[in-house]
Amino acid sequence: MQSQTRYGFNDEVIRIAVDGKVLRHSFENFEDKKAMKKLMFVDSDNYMMLGQFAIDEKSKEIPAFQSLFA
Repeated sequence: MQSQTRYGFNDEVIRIAVDGKVLRHSFENFEDKKAMKKLMFVDSDNYMMLGQFAIDEKSKEIPAFQSLFA
């Protein structure tokens, strides 16, 4: 899990963790479909999910994360 630090209101530190997961049992052998991958953003101080989105099955987590800032 990677972590990024940002500053919010009143100069308080906000730590955002980014983690990629592969969903279990989301594959389909009959249709040759690979397992679904997602990228999650979590406020690590308050243990709150900030967002998540699916990643293309041919892509990796790091390029998907970098595309958010492009």
